[in-house]
Amino acid sequence: MFLWYYAIIGLVGGIVSTFVMTLTEIISWQKWGLRGVFEWHENQILSKRLLRLSDESDTKNIIHFKSIFFLHFLNGILAGIAFPFIINSFGFLGLSNIMSIYLLGIAYGLMLWIVTQI
Repeated sequence: MFLWYYAIIGLVGGIVSTFVMTLTEIISWQKWGLRGVFEWHENQILSKRLLRLSDESDTKNIIHFKSIFFLHFLNGILAGIAFPFIINSFGFLGLSNIMSIYLLGIAYGLMLWIVTQI
């Protein structure tokens, strides 16, 4: 029973946190373009390879937003689903202070961001 509970909580958390992250990234994208949001740039390259799109799209500056956001939300949802299982495996779910869970979530998000940059 708790496996489904963790998965659903993680799914909702992943969707919400990815949505919030997307709002902050839109500001960077508007200011610096696709290269200003490293993950979106990676997703653009991945979608071109996975969908076998031609390199002409680079010269025409075609951005594949559907693919970018699909991969962006897929990564966020999967990371969100993993979060409750990870903190449970380290025994953090017994924490009585809800702020501790929030701080762990922020640390987890920063860690994922740093790993993505590497």
